[in-house]
Amino acid sequence: KSPSWCNYEDITELLLRGRSISEKARGTLVKDSAESGRQKIVELHLENGPITETDRGEAIKRSIINGHIGIINLLLKDRLISEKTLGDFIEIAAEFCRQSVVEFLLKRGPISKKDRGKSVKSAVKQGHVGIVNLLLKSGSISNEARGELVEFAAKAGSERLVALLIESGEISGSA
Repeated sequence: KSPSWCNYEDITELLLRGRSISEKARGTLVKDSAESGRQKIVELHLENGPITETDRGEAIKRSIINGHIGIINLLLKDRLISEKTLGDFIEIAAEFCRQSVVEFLLKRGPISKKDRGKSVKSAVKQGHVGIVNLLLKSGSISNEARGELVEFAAKAGSERLVALLIESGEISGSA
């Protein structure tokens, strides 16, 4: 059997023998390992060379979608991320109903009212009351967005979401 850059024991053996891989190949392996939850493999590859910020961002997105908080933490370690990027990551977590990831990411810093509104919208579309509640507790959304979301939740028949959205602030428009 030939050694694999996707197997922990093989990677350590290859590295001990002085083998290396390109940044592009490492980035692909980190993304694939992040998606499948292989944290040790992600860690080994990150310790042994750089990956592009594009690959890092994609690996984070894949980890968010699959709920791998340990890998998200590893990929964000010692990194400053913009409010916008954090908002985008939270929106992805909300879209895929990853409440624990939303909680984790909200601890990383503030997001804009606009990005919070987009994340709440994603959670409302999925009918995820817990995520909507978390996001609303983390800050406000615009009254316009709230009104649209109340109408959407009402049409979807979600009384719990309608009540939560109404309780969280004033509603303008025809809600």
